[in-house]
Amino acid sequence: MNKSYVSVWNEALGSWVAASENTAARGKRSKAKVVKAIAAASLFAAAQAGHASVVASGDIPTGGAACPPSGTPFTWLGTSYTSQSVVDGSGYISMVGGCSANGNNNTGVTLYGAFTTVTGDGGTALGFGSSAAEYGTGVGVLANASGTSSSALGFNALASGASSVALGTAATATADNSVALGAGSTTTANLATPGYNPGSKALAGIASAANGEVSVGSSMNQRRLTNVASGSAMTDAVNVSQLQSEAAKSNTLGAATAAALGGGSTYSDLTGAISAPSYSVGGTTVHSVGDAVTNLDDRVTENTTDITKIQNQLGDVGTQLSGAVQYDRNADGSVNFNSVTLGGGQSAGPVVLTNVANGTSQYDAVNFGQLSALQDQVTDLNGQVSNLTGQMENVQPGSPTTDIPSASSGDGAEINAAMPGTGVGSTAAGAGAAASGNYATAIGANASAVADNAVAVGASAAATGVNSTAIGTGSQAANTNSVALGQGSVTDRDNSVSVGSAGNERQITNVAAGTAPTDAVNVGQLNSVRSDMNDLRKDAMGGVASAMALANLPQSVLPGRTMVAMGASTYGGQVGTALGMSYMTRDSKWTVKGAATTSTRGEIGGALSAGFYF
Repeated sequence: MNKSYVSVWNEALGSWVAASENTAARGKRSKAKVVKAIAAASLFAAAQAGHASVVASGDIPTGGAACPPSGTPFTWLGTSYTSQSVVDGSGYISMVGGCSANGNNNTGVTLYGAFTTVTGDGGTALGFGSSAAEYGTGVGVLANASGTSSSALGFNALASGASSVALGTAATATADNSVALGAGSTTTANLATPGYNPGSKALAGIASAANGEVSVGSSMNQRRLTNVASGSAMTDAVNVSQLQSEAAKSNTLGAATAAALGGGSTYSDLTGAISAPSYSVGGTTVHSVGDAVTNLDDRVTENTTDITKIQNQLGDVGTQLSGAVQYDRNADGSVNFNSVTLGGGQSAGPVVLTNVANGTSQYDAVNFGQLSALQDQVTDLNGQVSNLTGQMENVQPGSPTTDIPSASSGDGAEINAAMPGTGVGSTAAGAGAAASGNYATAIGANASAVADNAVAVGASAAATGVNSTAIGTGSQAANTNSVALGQGSVTDRDNSVSVGSAGNERQITNVAAGTAPTDAVNVGQLNSVRSDMNDLRKDAMGGVASAMALANLPQSVLPGRTMVAMGASTYGGQVGTALGMSYMTRDSKWTVKGAATTSTRGEIGGALSAGFYF
């Protein structure tokens, strides 16, 4: 029912306020200060006929006038303003409230706050100076959702990319389909750069370019993602515990190599280096197998007694080298020169290094598991948005006298008369927004939070799983305790975070190096491990090549004769060479031989042996 109002001077407040036409002003000159507002009542009736609601200056008594008198200049946050009544709230099914608020005659818009602006249909602007484009959502002082279907939440947040999300104070999302998460976060990665591929295997997801990105920091201020679950799918991120599993394989191989060298050689799991051994040969301490062979070279031609002494002195050397890589043996015990098994035991195949993930730059995330840490942050956002209802009491959603209930009252709060929050302690803001779950929050045109503790932020965002969160236009979180982050993101399992959908994956950028087992890792950390493992593999291949060349040397079979022999071999792309000398005593009872080896990896080895005929 339309009513007529008068503007009455309030001495206590020092301003004009709206009151019933039957109300009289109080004060010494009150009668002279009553101004009829019949024209204002007519405008209000016209707005009601078009399903639009306007909250004008002075309609919200909060201890003082809601706006300064029209035309009053003032400065806030370094910017000058001139106060006006609501500029425009004429759009169909729209809600506009606040001095200088301007809906620009768009359909289905929601504005609450001074100097708020919406420039397209379905936009939502909440907070002083906030603005939103078509189907955009801007929440917070000076929040700007200028991109189509974008969402900007937080003081001075900017979402200028189409379908982008900026969440946090001064967060900036300029790239389409991207998310800037956290205060000061920016989306600046070159999305046209192909994903980094450390090997020859085809990459999962989009390898040539990304449809968007999720940034949790900036180029100068990275953030660490913690409590990241281990990834399982091809496009999942990995955490530090998975990387440590790969590092453990490398450490095992390095330790085995050091044990095979003997002589006190050790392997450092921090640097990947193998220390030089220390052998005592003929009273001299040497630190490589090559030096040991050189020290013994002059003794090879001595008589049987000297050779026997050398054999006794170097008995321990053979024991120390017993763990070196050797050829496999046939069933009859003979050496099979066509087979070498790496890794020990009865393995039927070669040692394989797997699970090397991909990225694009040093601080890019690898895949899925890293985003699990965002669950806690988004859950905190749910509580913060729910608290907004308690701060918006007495705002007029459709009736001049009906307050929006506080979220703490348990009755359900709404900021749009078209779709109220029906769940206990729920909040709905935006044209067509619905929050039917208990303690649920729906912000944005047609946003839907139907499950308990669900949060849906952005136009047409849907959070249907218990404790789920959907942030971004068209995002869907249908699983329990899941998070869909970014425009069009879709979850497909419980307890997960999705930053895209099948065929529309996003990269996670600006990830700091992880330290805890459940921290995310970046490409820089992964490349370091891969380099160490590749060097270790080449060293092993060089050792096998040296062993093959050594085993293939012939020996002297003529009494009293010395034979010098040379051999070469190749294995796994590495080349090994061996130089040896053998001697048979004149009585044909003793045969002694020694050899030195090297490979293209720069490692030097040696071997000595003696045999007695009887």
